Amino acid sequence: MSTNRRNFLRGLGVGAAGLAIGPEAFKAAATVAFHGVHQAGIVTAPQAHATHVSFDLIVDNRSELTELFHTITDRARFLT
Repeated sequence: MSTNRRNFLRGLGVGAAGLAIGPEAFKAAATVAFHGVHQAGIVTAPQAHATHVSFDLIVDNRSELTELFHTITDRARFLT
């Protein structure tokens, strides 16, 4: 695709509009705390989309499994 003046100016206009709106317009309407009375998502409205995964775990002992769950929890806390 060749870039011409019209496409370049159109891109500048879209970029300027994005800057004028600001990043606040793209944030979620409400954020639910990771820690609280209920797990995030229990008493909130259903989401439009969801992803579910399953894993086959291979660990040698219970402490490795505990460590894995702690790591997953830390990552989920960071993303929430």
